[in-house]
Amino acid sequence: MKIRGDNNRTRWFRKYYFDDPSCSVPVVESWKFDDTIQDDSENSLEQIEITITFNSGEKRWCWICTKAGLIDNIERNMDGCVLFFENLIVVKNLTQSVVNEAIYELDQQNQTIRATRPLN
Repeated sequence: MKIRGDNNRTRWFRKYYFDDPSCSVPVVESWKFDDTIQDDSENSLEQIEITITFNSGEKRWCWICTKAGLIDNIERNMDGCVLFFENLIVVKNLTQSVVNEAIYELDQQNQTIRATRPLN
C-alpha cells in the first residue's frame, strides 16, 4: 500500500501490515512461465504468457514483454487509430529474477488482480 505520511512523503508498506485476519486477501503464492523463452534480454521481442497462483488457489494469467517487445508489437499491429493491450505487463527483461520482482512488486501494490485475467 502506498501511504502519505504527516511529513507529506509517500512510502510503500507491505499490505500484510494492514490485513484484517477476518478478511481474506489474495496474495501471490507462485508463478510460472507458460512459454519457452528464446531471448531473455532487454531487446527481446517475445511476448510470454505466465500463470500466477494465489494463496487462495485461484490461478490467473497475463502476458509479459520487454519495452522493445512492446514497441515491436505496436509497430506490427497499429493499422488503425487505436491499439488496446489488456493484461500485459512490461518488464525490463525476461529473466526469472526480474519477472519475479515485477510480480511481487505488483502484488505489494495490490495490482496483480487488475493486471491479470482468470485462468479458465
